[in-house]
Amino acid sequence: MNKAIEAVPDALQLYRDIEREFTPTAWRTWDAALGSFLDPERATLLKNMTGISKSTASRHLNAGGPLQPCQRHRWRWQVEQLRKYAHQIRRSHPWMVIRVDLTSVEKTGQKLPYVRTDNKVHGLHLVVMHVSIGKLSFPMGCEIYDPAHPEVTPITLALRLIKRLHPYQWGGWDQAIRGDGFGILQR
Repeated sequence: MNKAIEAVPDALQLYRDIEREFTPTAWRTWDAALGSFLDPERATLLKNMTGISKSTASRHLNAGGPLQPCQRHRWRWQVEQLRKYAHQIRRSHPWMVIRVDLTSVEKTGQKLPYVRTDNKVHGLHLVVMHVSIGKLSFPMGCEIYDPAHPEVTPITLALRLIKRLHPYQWGGWDQAIRGDGFGILQR
């Protein structure tokens, strides 16, 4: 287990909740991959993972795994952290700021799925939503902009992400939405 996770009790609980969703071998793979990503001194390569063979890591990482339960645990944990932080802020009604942005990840391959050229960038184009309360911010969702479906625009994807934020999760907090090209909207 990573020392950064052990340092934050709430993160340790999230870590344990996610662990219950995996088989033992899949968990060792996920744990080794997480350790590889969180260690700044080590390159993120299969050969640098400790505690598991390269072939096992490759097989389990390519298979995917129980992503929906992990996402559900992550979402619940992020909402709890934002609520705790909101109660620590002195204002009685903190603002929840929802930021939506189109981000491009440059790719060089020609036959990769979802890759296209947009705004002079050849790569994968994502619509990412961050939710912030005060200084605390989490990425709460993303959608891939698929060039095969031109009827689904980045704006449609942004609205789909925003609709996932159910008002009952957030209480009576004032909400502001910020995004590329449309400033601030209140809801």
